[in-house]
Amino acid sequence: MKSANIIWQSGQTNISPIPAWYALPKPLDTLESIAIIGGGIAGLACAYALCKRGLSVELFEAESAIATKASSNAEALLRPQLSPDHNLPDQFYTEGYFYTSQIIHSLINSGHIFEHNLNGLLHLASTPSSLKRFAKIAEKREFPSDVAIAVDPLRASELAGISLKNSGFFYPQAGTVNMQEFCQALLKACGDKLIIHTKQKISRLEYQATKWALYNDSDHMLIQAKTIIIANAAAAKELSHCQDYPISELPGQVSIVPSNSSSQSLKVPLAYEGYITPAKNGQHIIGSTYRRGREQDLSESSRDHQLVADYLARLAPQLNLDFAKAKAWVKARSITPDHLPMVGAIANKATFMQAYQKLADGNNRVVYPQAEYWPNLFVSIGHGSKGLSSSLLSAEVLACIMTGQTLPIVAKTYQAIHPSRFWLRELKRQTCCSSPC
Repeated sequence: MKSANIIWQSGQTNISPIPAWYALPKPLDTLESIAIIGGGIAGLACAYALCKRGLSVELFEAESAIATKASSNAEALLRPQLSPDHNLPDQFYTEGYFYTSQIIHSLINSGHIFEHNLNGLLHLASTPSSLKRFAKIAEKREFPSDVAIAVDPLRASELAGISLKNSGFFYPQAGTVNMQEFCQALLKACGDKLIIHTKQKISRLEYQATKWALYNDSDHMLIQAKTIIIANAAAAKELSHCQDYPISELPGQVSIVPSNSSSQSLKVPLAYEGYITPAKNGQHIIGSTYRRGREQDLSESSRDHQLVADYLARLAPQLNLDFAKAKAWVKARSITPDHLPMVGAIANKATFMQAYQKLADGNNRVVYPQAEYWPNLFVSIGHGSKGLSSSLLSAEVLACIMTGQTLPIVAKTYQAIHPSRFWLRELKRQTCCSSPC
C-alpha cells in the first residue's frame, strides 16, 4: 500500500493539510510500556502493528480468552465497499480490505495457519435501490479486473454454481476468514513481544505523573503503562475518558443452517441483503440481522432466522434450506452514528469544546490552537460488522501516529475516523440551531 499524502513534522503542523482540531499528536517520547485494553480483532491488530516494529505490549482482556465476542465469527466476509462517488467510507473500508488482505498473505507466507477462502465473492443487486446503485457504480467507476468485475445474471450463475437472476459485481480476491483463528495467528505473530492477560477487566484509568495506572473491577492497580490503546468496543464507554463518545452496541444474529443437495452446488459466498457462504461441514453460514430496539437481547431469535430466510428466498428460492433446523450465533457489535470507527488520540471533551467554541459562531477565521490530547492515550473502537476490513488499517494508523511515521491514509480519511469528529459536529449543530430560519 502506498503511503498517503500526510506529512508529519513535530511542531510544524501548519505544513499539514489537517485542521487544528484534528492535529496529529506528538510522537511518543518513549516506546516502552504500552498497554492495550481489549482482546478482540481491534486490540490484537494494534498489538500486531506495534510488535512487528519491535515494541513490547501487554494486552488486557476481560473474558477468559481472546476473540470470544464479535471477533469469534467463523466466516467473516472480507470484501471491498464500493460506492458511485468513491465516498469516504468506500475509501476507508476498501483500503482496509486491501490492507487486511496484505496482512493475511504475509501471515500465510510466514507459516501461520488459519481458515480462510479468498477465491472470490459475488455481491448481488437484490433490491431496486441496490440495482440502481450498482448501475451507477458500473457507469461511473472503473476497477482493475482483480478488484471488481461487473457481471450479468448469466455470468453470476456460472461463478456461483447456482441459477441466479441478479446482476452485480464479482470480487476475485474477496471471500471469508475465520476471525477467531485469524486473531490467534496475529497473537502468534507477535511472539514474545506480546503478553496477554485474560479475565482482567479494566474499569478505571488514572494518569499519575508520567504514567497511566490501570485498575480492575476490584479497584486494584494491575499495571502502570506509559501508553494505552483502548480497543474494547462499546465497553470503552465505561472508562471516563471515553464516556462522551457516541458508541453503542447493536446485537445481530447469524444463522447456521444444514446444507442440502441443491445448496451444495454453491461455489462462492454471496452478499446481497444478507449473505450466504458455501457449504462447509454440511452447513451454511447465513446472515445477518441487526437488532435495533433490542440492544440487550443476545438470545436466539426465530424472527431473525425468518428474516434471513426471507432475504435468501428472494435471491435463490431453489436452495430451499430448512431454517427449522437452524442454529444461531448472536453477538453484539460496537457501532458509531456515522458507521466509521473512532481511531486516534483521545482529547478531553471540555477542553476541546472550549478551545473551538468560536466554531459554533461560524467563525473560521480565528487562528485556533492545535488540539490537545490526554498524554499517550489512544482509541480504536466502533468497527461494527466490518472489523475484519477496518481493524488492521486502523492499527497501522495508530502505530504511525505513535511513532511519527507517515500515515497510510489521506488527510480526509484521517479526519473522518478521528474520535473528536463528533464533538466538532456538536459545535456545528449549535451554529445551525442558533441561526435564524
